[in-house]
Amino acid sequence: MAHDPGTARTESCDSAARETPIVLAMHAKETQKMKTRQVTQQKSVRNRFLMLPALAASLLLGGIGGASAEDKPAPKPAGLTSLIVETPEDGFALAIKLSQKAVGATQKDVEVRKSLRPIYANDPNSLIAVSHVVATHFQTISAANNYWRK
Repeated sequence: MAHDPGTARTESCDSAARETPIVLAMHAKETQKMKTRQVTQQKSVRNRFLMLPALAASLLLGGIGGASAEDKPAPKPAGLTSLIVETPEDGFALAIKLSQKAVGATQKDVEVRKSLRPIYANDPNSLIAVSHVVATHFQTISAANNYWRK
């Protein structure tokens, strides 16, 4: 019995055509799963990256004392009732305080904050990021005080 190559090709193409919608659906599902994983990973990296400058600001600018949590009295209210201050120097001090409070509110575990300090203390990019966070707070405070114009 002779085998006709044209017939085999047609049957093969028909079989592939019937499987294509299933294969395409499977491929679409896998592609969607990959995209979801990528977005989740990007958000995780972005969240970690955004928290690092605030954490670094707090620690480098005096956010952690030498005493343990048991040695300290209950924390006082933040005392951040207004952005209005008398001088630009007071505004800068308030900007630093805002940065420190943000880190304390975000990462309440003092030991975790202490353990992360060596990671960024000697990293120029982290130090620049700290400056950026404080500068952003100072910009807001300056605008609230009409740039201390009389």
